[in-house]
Amino acid sequence: MRVPVLFCLLLAIAFPASAMIFTTHDGKGAASIDKELDLREVSEDKVTINGDVARLRVGLSHEELTALLRRLAPLLRDFRAIGNANSVIIETPVGEDRLVRFYLLATGQRQRTLVFRMNLSRRTAERGGEAQWPAFLPRPPAAQIGTVMTFAGRDMTCAMFSLSLPPAAFTATYDTALRADGWQPVSNAEPDAGAMYTDAAMKCLLLVNAVSSATGTQAAVVVSPLGGVSGE
Repeated sequence: MRVPVLFCLLLAIAFPASAMIFTTHDGKGAASIDKELDLREVSEDKVTINGDVARLRVGLSHEELTALLRRLAPLLRDFRAIGNANSVIIETPVGEDRLVRFYLLATGQRQRTLVFRMNLSRRTAERGGEAQWPAFLPRPPAAQIGTVMTFAGRDMTCAMFSLSLPPAAFTATYDTALRADGWQPVSNAEPDAGAMYTDAAMKCLLLVNAVSSATGTQAAVVVSPLGGVSGE
C-alpha cells in the first residue's frame, strides 16, 4: 500500500467531515453496494484502528466518481449532486454496533476511482475511539492524536494528528526529536513533500507527511519494515 494512498485512508477515518456523506436506504446494505461497485480488489488487511479491530479492503473502479455515484444513486438516501468534490463517504449499518464505511476517492488517473471499504465499530466511526500514541516513537509536543492504525500482516503502524504549528515549524522540531531518538534522515525534511528516516539498524523506514490546515498542521507518521512502505 503506497503512502499517499494510506494518507488518504487516514483522512477518511479521522476526518470524515471533509467528504460528502451518504447513507443507504433501509434494506440496501453493504452487499448491495459491493455488487454495484464491482471493484478490482487491490488489497485486504486486518487493521486495528484506535483499539478497534477492523477489516479493510482497497479496490479500484475504472469508472470516474460521478458516473459511479449515478449508478449507486438508487441505493442512497437523500442523494444529491457532488459538484467538484473528489471524495464521498457511504455508510451502511451492520447490526446494532457496527457499520461499513465506503470511502470513494477520485484519483485523477484515467478517471479511475479508488475505494476503501472498512468494517468499523460505531464508536470508532463516530468518535474515533481511544487513540494511544505508539511507545516506540517520539510524541510531537502539544499534538492532538486523531487516529493510530496498525496493520498486523504488514508490521506497519500509522498515526495521524493535528497541532497548531505550521508545517515547516513542525517538521523542523520533529526532525530534531527523531534524530535524538536514533532515527537518521534519508531525505530533506520539507513540508508537504514528506521526509524519510531509517532506524540505526536500517530495518525500519519512517515517513513524516505534514500539510497545512485551518488550525495549523495535519500530519501523519508511517513506520514500516524497510522496503514495505512503497509496495502494494
